[in-house]
Amino acid sequence: MKLSRSSILVRNCSYYQDPDKMNQSISDIFSSNTLNSTLVLVTFVTFLLIIIVFILLRIVCPRLSGKFGLGTRSIAESAINRDSNALKYFSDEIKDDKKLVLKAVKFHGLALQHASERLRNDKQVVLKAVKQNGLALQYASEDLKLDYDVVLRAVNQNGIAIRFAAPDFQAFGPWEI
Repeated sequence: MKLSRSSILVRNCSYYQDPDKMNQSISDIFSSNTLNSTLVLVTFVTFLLIIIVFILLRIVCPRLSGKFGLGTRSIAESAINRDSNALKYFSDEIKDDKKLVLKAVKFHGLALQHASERLRNDKQVVLKAVKQNGLALQYASEDLKLDYDVVLRAVNQNGIAIRFAAPDFQAFGPWEI
């Protein structure tokens, strides 16, 4: 019956009570050329596999999900679900994604400040933002600060929002700021 290296080690360790002999026995097993060459080969193959996987991820993933890293839409969507103010940490591409920005301003109207210029000029996005927080009007485009529906919704949510409306609206009404 042929014994494996581990069984020889266990047998040798159990037979020897002398620590020096046990250390010698262990070093004999790990100094064999076969074991060393096998370990070197396994280490090398593992290293190559890691490199290949990394290269494939860098090539394939950007094609599937846009950008590699924080620009990824799925990562942005998860972050916005947890914290709607997270929009500020993402790429311009994400800040220009209407669906994500609508989700962010639905729960945190002031997230409008991190949206792209195009979406700050989008009436649907701005209406959703000022419905949640009237003070988001300050981040709307100048054209939408002149829009009656947008200003009315912002002021109904928070009267102080009139400060951010176009000067034409500030002249109307009995409010004093």
